[in-house]
Formats: sequence, C-alpha cells, structure tokens
Amino acid sequence: MIKPVEKYISSAKTERAIVKEINRNDPEDRYHIVKYVESFNYCNHYCLVFERLGPSLYDITKKNNYKGFPQRMVRSLAKQLFEAVGFMHQLGYTHTDLKPENILLCTTDMIVEKDSTNQ
Repeated sequence: MIKPVEKYISSAKTERAIVKEINRNDPEDRYHIVKYVESFNYCNHYCLVFERLGPSLYDITKKNNYKGFPQRMVRSLAKQLFEAVGFMHQLGYTHTDLKPENILLCTTDMIVEKDSTNQ
C-alpha cells in the first residue's frame, strides 16, 4: 500500500512495470522472482499485490537468534540469489535494495526452531 504522494506512486508504478516484465521473461519461475498479481487504488492509496510468500531471511535470522545456518542452507540460498540477480542483470536490471528483509522464502522448512535453552 503506497501513500498518496505522487513521487511514491510513480515509483510504485515503475516497480510494477519492472516486475511484470521480469515475470513475462520467466514464465516457468526458474529464477524465483516474486510474482505480480494486480494493482489498484483504494482510498487514494496505490496498492500492489504480489504472490504470498513466507518469512524474510531477516525474520529467520532473528528467529535463529542471529546464529549461523547450516552450510547446505547457505549454499542453497546463495545459489538461488545469484541465479535471480544474474537473470535480472541479463534483462538490464540491477536490484538496488538487496538485503535480508527483501529476500522472502517460499517455505518455512528452513526455519531453525529455538531449543528450550535459548528461550
């Protein structure tokens, strides 16, 4: 939901166009880019709707008490991230806000449960 400020709405519409183009170029979801669903106006706010995904990498890191993750998990996440960013670069885009909060997982299988000694 975007505040009713013209420069914010303009940026959101640009983001929508970029994500739609990326989605068109990856119809089989090989590169794990969030899927655009729709956009609409509601009470002067511009709304972007994307597929529902799981928690962010930051949320999982926080839930894990900021401890390291198993090597297989790091390897898997890194591979998918490099593939996604590489694909975007092939299309001429650069992700300018890449951070754990913006990396969303499709599943919660990787979440490390807290043991009773860490609660």
